[in-house]
Amino acid sequence: MNLSRDVETDKLIREGQSGNSEAIDKLIRKYAADVHRLIYSIMGNSDKVPDLAQETFLRIFSRLDQYRFQSSFRAWIIQIAVNLCRDEFRKARVRKIISPLFPDSEDSIHSDDPGTRPDFKLERNETRQQIIIALQKLDKSLRMVFTLREIEGLPYEEIARILNWRLGTVKSRLFRARKELAGMLSHQLEDL
Repeated sequence: MNLSRDVETDKLIREGQSGNSEAIDKLIRKYAADVHRLIYSIMGNSDKVPDLAQETFLRIFSRLDQYRFQSSFRAWIIQIAVNLCRDEFRKARVRKIISPLFPDSEDSIHSDDPGTRPDFKLERNETRQQIIIALQKLDKSLRMVFTLREIEGLPYEEIARILNWRLGTVKSRLFRARKELAGMLSHQLEDL
């Protein structure tokens, strides 16, 4: 991505900030391939690329009025996309610990599964206890949103409805919960 100023882009941004949906569509078309390529290069061969690209554009256009032309628009897009990729890496690290410890009720454990070995079960129970202790240290609202999303697997919209929160509140508190848990459980993350 070229990071220099682009007069045509600046004009489209101003029109988009004024509510011109055609200008916003042009900006999306102009940067869609670059955003996908950037996210793909960061995430690798991932099924998360389309979702992260879509979230990038949602954030860009929900915050377009905050863009102040102090840096290039491409640099701003890159910053948003990179931050979303970082968030996804953090989520994946937390899920890597949580998922095996709180399996879905539909999951069946087969006898040839290493998870059935007594030493693995003991280690898993100890790690589960450490996670439960860490969860208890979180603020109640963070613990609730984390549990609903990461352990129960509910979608963001349903969590927002259950907790009577805005969708943005759900996402920001979930981000905080993951960050705090990752900090508390950093030694487990390093062992993986």
